Amino acid sequence: SELRFNINWNVWREMAETGAFLIPSFLNGNELAIPLSGLVGVIIGTVLGLLVYFGNKYLKDRRALAIFMAVFLGALASGLFTGGIQYIELELIGRSAVPFRLPNSMAHWKLPFTLLKPFGYYSNPTVMMIGVYWGYTFLIVLGHGYFMYQNYKIAKEEQEKVLERPVSTEA
Repeated sequence: SELRFNINWNVWREMAETGAFLIPSFLNGNELAIPLSGLVGVIIGTVLGLLVYFGNKYLKDRRALAIFMAVFLGALASGLFTGGIQYIELELIGRSAVPFRLPNSMAHWKLPFTLLKPFGYYSNPTVMMIGVYWGYTFLIVLGHGYFMYQNYKIAKEEQEKVLERPVSTEA
């Protein structure tokens, strides 16, 4: 079936991407980082999956769960985008000004702060990183607001159509 093909294709594609991204780790001789990062990913994925599962199963009003997941994934997207832009910044224009530095004990490469790095945490961010993070976050919020408005408009139009239908009095 078409659904089975799509699922198999996406699983294969994700596995191929994982293999491609692991090649540098194998070439650098940093094999221990692979199972450790995989274990952390499995734990985080399991916790979030269980949160969504039990939230959908037991919550009557799922708005809090939806808001939490939207904020969580929005922060993750902004942080990962900022991390990617940091590498582009270093390669193309060099490091821009650093407006502040946190103490070395709060460095983004040390636990527990390294767990916050995917969400945009850096102990010595550049001006460009700060601007990109908040600019991308603004675009996410703007896009989310736009789609909420569109959804509200569609729901209102559907409600008006329902109210305009004649009511049958035949029994």
